[in-house]
Amino acid sequence: MDIQTLIYTVLKDLITLGATVLLGYLTAYAKAHFSAKQLSNAKIIATLGVSFAEQVAATMGLSSIGKFDTALTQAKSLAAKYGLNYTDEQWKGLIEAALKEAQKNWAELGAPALAQTVSTAQAVLVSPEITE
Repeated sequence: MDIQTLIYTVLKDLITLGATVLLGYLTAYAKAHFSAKQLSNAKIIATLGVSFAEQVAATMGLSSIGKFDTALTQAKSLAAKYGLNYTDEQWKGLIEAALKEAQKNWAELGAPALAQTVSTAQAVLVSPEITE
């Protein structure tokens, strides 16, 4: 094997290796980017579910657990339209986070009744074995 062939083979192998590494990096970046975007969309959908449940709670006579179930159903329904597939446990976590954020916002706006309702719902959701 002459020196030109050896150099050509080494360069070809280096280019192949570089392309493989670059492709792997781009794939990981794309997955992370789309996952972050999907999670952002899921958080928005969870917030919409919580808002919907709070708006219809009085007319539907919903309890704290009923509000949570309504928010969960609404969020999962809307998410299905956008191709977001999360487990029930993941949706429950997103709804609970949206409830916590809503409680904070309502408290800042001076709506203690709403904040207390959300707080009660969280207590029931976190510890369902405790009944009053």
